[in-house]
Amino acid sequence: RIDLHKFKGPSLSLATIGIVITALSLGVLIHFLLGINWLYSFLIGSIISSTDAAAVMTILRERPVKSHVSATLSIESAANDPMAILLTTFIINLILNAGNAFPFDYLVFVIRLIWQFVGGILVALILSKLGVWLFNHLGSANQAMFYVLYIGIVFLTYGLADVIGANGTIAVFFAGYWFGNSSFAFKRGISHFISGLSTVANMFVFLLLGLLVFPKSMVQVWQKGLI
Repeated sequence: RIDLHKFKGPSLSLATIGIVITALSLGVLIHFLLGINWLYSFLIGSIISSTDAAAVMTILRERPVKSHVSATLSIESAANDPMAILLTTFIINLILNAGNAFPFDYLVFVIRLIWQFVGGILVALILSKLGVWLFNHLGSANQAMFYVLYIGIVFLTYGLADVIGANGTIAVFFAGYWFGNSSFAFKRGISHFISGLSTVANMFVFLLLGLLVFPKSMVQVWQKGLI
């Protein structure tokens, strides 16, 4: 458990402003090194701008650093995905509508983008608090019901965010963060359950990504990928 309030300033700044600066810097570098179009360079920069939380936390556990540095990096690595997702979505929209959109269209899109972030956090805050309350008042002797309740809260969080036009991924992420930093009944069992599910999900995602890549395609782009 990490005290978010103590480290939220530097860690969340790195997870938002830091991601934007990283994406822009990488975009400029990719454009001049590889000669790729500006928008596509920024798209690649946005996609690879966030760090992998599991990798960062594993490294920090194996090679301990100062506690405040470790906490800042752990929170940042866990919180930077939403900004990278929104930035990637924004660049894709620019690519799809290049030359076919008016300035007002981009203004509306930016407002919607902001709402996706803010609305997702709002839904996460409400449903994480509701979820903790439900866990502490369920009072069921059947432990399997706690697993069902947790999955139900995850689906409800994503679905409600989607219904109001917010970002479901951001909502689930922040709900999970607040849930994980709260005290509730059967927390240890839920933690093990979610850890197992996340491991299976990671394996499934990387398997799908592997199936989408063919060796003959890699031959054409391996030099740029390596750079």
